[in-house]
Order: sequence, then structure tokens, then C-alpha cells
Amino acid sequence: MLDFGVTADNVPYFTEPSVETVALEHILRSVKEPYPLLMPQLVKALTGVCRAVSYAHEKSFCHLDLCPENVQSDLAIVDFFVTGGWESITASPLSETERRVGCVMARPAFAAPEQIQFTPKEVVRHGLGRLADVHGIGTIMYSLLYDCPPNLPEARALPNLEKVVQAILARKRAPSPGQLRPALKASPRKGVRMLERIALKALEADPRRRYQTVAEMVEELEECLRSVSHQRSRWSLRW
Repeated sequence: MLDFGVTADNVPYFTEPSVETVALEHILRSVKEPYPLLMPQLVKALTGVCRAVSYAHEKSFCHLDLCPENVQSDLAIVDFFVTGGWESITASPLSETERRVGCVMARPAFAAPEQIQFTPKEVVRHGLGRLADVHGIGTIMYSLLYDCPPNLPEARALPNLEKVVQAILARKRAPSPGQLRPALKASPRKGVRMLERIALKALEADPRRRYQTVAEMVEELEECLRSVSHQRSRWSLRW
């Protein structure tokens, strides 16, 4: 329901329709038979996330905190909302506090190497904001494929944060593929390999090896969607 008017303090307001959303990660963990999540549905979700981030990049904003928890969807998995994050690509100079404190990693399990080395504003000022978001989308894809964040093996093996940071910075390429979700093992391998290839390219440690724009990822996912849509078998994730 839409509404507009003024408050008791004579402040104008306008309301938009409310949409009930939940985190994509929660949806994936909650899907049960007899309502499987079809693989084309999952690819459409990933494409929707890419389109949202690509649009933000066109408007000179980047996210810098992309992970499954920050992707919200309606219960029908049709509309998608990217929450949290957002940093202006035309960031203002660093404050003295930011120079002194440095980068505070909120999510080391998902952080790109440059997000460990620099503060968000420094990432932007080095021209790495868009590429960090490419990596962020890769972490979402990796988590959906393997049910594990890309940096989690280091975090599990090295509980000390400083050692986790060192391990991530020491990695020269993309993380190794994880163990596929059991339901994906029965899916046509061509489509799974396409998703794996997109995710791992986005997760390259060297930003120059990644997709250089999110729009490139959209093209790849659209090709993947065309491929899986032609499959007669029902690609489903079953929990």
C-alpha cells in the first residue's frame, strides 16, 4: 500500500510498498521437497545480483561487502535486493582516523586480497572498487556451489586472524574448488562447469585476472542460462 502526507511535526513522508524478503542463503538452506529450486532459477538469481551491482557501478558506486547474507530475495525468488555496503567510487580523502586505524575486516571469509590490504576508500582510490565487487559476486557463486565461503578453509585451519590474513595474501590464484553440493553432482556437468569457471575467474587473487566488469559476468551467466534452459532434465538443488 502506498501512502503520503505529513507527520505530527509537519515533516513530509512517502511510503513504498513493502516486500517480504529473506537472505538468499537462508532460502537455499530452507528449500525442501516438493518445492525444489531449479538450476535456471539459481542462475537467474545470480544474473539479477550482477545486474544490480553493474547498475550501481554505472552510477559511480561500488558495494565492497558482497556475500550471500547481503543478497535478499522475495519468497518466489523473482526479485532481488543487494543490501549493506555501498561506497562512492569518487570517495573523499581518507581521514586521519582512517589512516591510523587502517582496514577493519568484517568478513574475512569473503574478502578479496585488496580488501585486506587497504581500507574501503583506499580500494576505491586505487581503482579496485569494481574489481573487488567482481570478487564479491564470485564469493556468492562459490558459496552457492560448494556451501562454503572461499576463504573459510584458511579461517578454519588458522583461527588467528593475522594468520588468516597472511594465508589469503599468500594465495596467487583463485581458491581451489570445493566439494559440490550433493544435489549438484547429479546435474548435467556442462552447466556446473560453466558456473564453476565463472566463479573461479571472478575469485582470482590478482585483480587483473578477473572479469574486468560485472557486465562481462552478466554475459557469461546469460550464456549459462541459455545452456541450462535447453536441458530437459530438471536441475534442482535439493536439501
